[in-house]
Amino acid sequence: MPLREAVHNFFTSPAWKETKETLNQFYTYYSHHGWKALWNEIVDALDPQGEANAYKVPSILALQQSQSFIRVTDACSVQTR
Repeated sequence: MPLREAVHNFFTSPAWKETKETLNQFYTYYSHHGWKALWNEIVDALDPQGEANAYKVPSILALQQSQSFIRVTDACSVQTR
């Protein structure tokens, strides 16, 4: 496939359209709330510590959103014994 076709296919793909929409939303959010708020939203969405996933398995660990990190750690250590 020639590079010209690949580039054309990329820029007409649904993935590119979605990316453009997302970047536009980022810019709008940034212009209203500032860089720090945008950065916090990105970090929260990526969830680097996996906190959101920990609450998705409440039947295993019996956790709730309001419980502390220490409670989560204790519940995990009990399950691994």
